Amino acid sequence: MPTRASDGRTATLPQVDVARVLAMGAIFVFHLWSVVPDGVVSPSASLALRHGYLGVVVFDVITGLVLAWPHVGPARRPLLGWGTFLRRRFLRIVPAYYLALGLWVVVAALAALLRIGDGRAPSVASVVTHGLFLHTLSPTDFFAVVPAYWWLGLLAQLYLAFPLLLRFQRAAGPWPAVAAVCTVSWGSWLLLDAMARARPHSAVALVNYMSYYNLPYRLPEFAIGVGLASVLGPEDDARSPSLAPAPAAALLGACALVALLPTRGLASLVHVRLVALCVAAFVVLLALPVAARAGRGTLVRRLAAASYGFYLVHQPLLGYGSDVLAAVLGPRGRFWVLLLGAGWLALRSAVWLDRLAARAMARRGRPRYA
Repeated sequence: MPTRASDGRTATLPQVDVARVLAMGAIFVFHLWSVVPDGVVSPSASLALRHGYLGVVVFDVITGLVLAWPHVGPARRPLLGWGTFLRRRFLRIVPAYYLALGLWVVVAALAALLRIGDGRAPSVASVVTHGLFLHTLSPTDFFAVVPAYWWLGLLAQLYLAFPLLLRFQRAAGPWPAVAAVCTVSWGSWLLLDAMARARPHSAVALVNYMSYYNLPYRLPEFAIGVGLASVLGPEDDARSPSLAPAPAAALLGACALVALLPTRGLASLVHVRLVALCVAAFVVLLALPVAARAGRGTLVRRLAAASYGFYLVHQPLLGYGSDVLAAVLGPRGRFWVLLLGAGWLALRSAVWLDRLAARAMARRGRPRYA
């Protein structure tokens, strides 16, 4: 995601590319862990793998930072009109998403005919709600087709919220705005979570469960990324922005205080603590010069560029691959074959998917936006 430095030169965010690669790797091993039986890896490794889903939290923070950086960083670009902004962002994600969605709908239908996996083809309603980015609002559709695609519904909501959030943070100040967003979003979640705990089989419990995958509960992660963009300053060469020591120390202190909060058994408070840990790790990464150097490497840049396509294809490859391999390999063998084989195939498929999407856009005379 290139931006423009104040002197007109190209500025990049290499640390963010490192974070993107690490987050995608964490999500991949989480979904790998989810399709192999217990006991394949040690208990400590299993504990680490099952928390890989937190890579999504890092992606939410990254999304806020990257969207805000051109407007609050050295370039200080004026904010685009809402329609123009949304058109550019959706043109960036829709082509590859629709191609992948169509592919996995066909594969799921064939798998149902061949009785592979759960034997169910996605309904027309599920496909339509996915195409409209509304599936996270439907209890029957949000995990259909590809369960990992719930994040695409949340991403669409974040895009819709970004212009309003950026204007709010400009008016109130970056960190007062973040504090307000966290208080309102997480405060309402805590209240509903407590009500759901008292009535676990009620409509309130269902709303609380579904709200985990939607705004406003997930807005603080995004808002923190927008706030970070405002304190991310360029290094001497103005081409590798880094986080200054004072803001980094303040943010790490705030994260430490939040991480010490008692959870009282409430999912909302558990999530808030985990977000604090993710943000702390991300802040450390932004502040480390070694992360900037690593992010300039060719391998990291290529992996980061493929991360979106990788996300779109990796979970079905792991799921269907596990079902097919179960007939010929034991759990441990499946784990290693999927780790290496599905990982490599997902990378190759991500590159192919991105190229195909770019060609589809080029034929329509439309650019691919970074």
